[in-house]
Amino acid sequence: MAGRPFTGSSRTNKDGSVTVRIPAAPGSAEKITARFPNEQLKDRWLAAVAAAREVGQPVPDPELYTAAHQPKEAADLPERFSDVAWQW
Repeated sequence: MAGRPFTGSSRTNKDGSVTVRIPAAPGSAEKITARFPNEQLKDRWLAAVAAAREVGQPVPDPELYTAAHQPKEAADLPERFSDVAWQW
């Protein structure tokens, strides 16, 4: 799909996350707003959006790009080597 590249806005939040707002479809007034933990994940999603739009596919779910980055809770991690060894 040749034509004008999509436009949008991006801003870095106080906590370091990034909020992106893009049109839902080329020329659409409807917007998609997504929040990412960092610039790298935002850039990955935007690249996927551009690739999808180029071949006429829907915009990929931004949640797929944020869920993989969520850190494990500290309570889930063993504190010492002996804890891991004992469980083994």
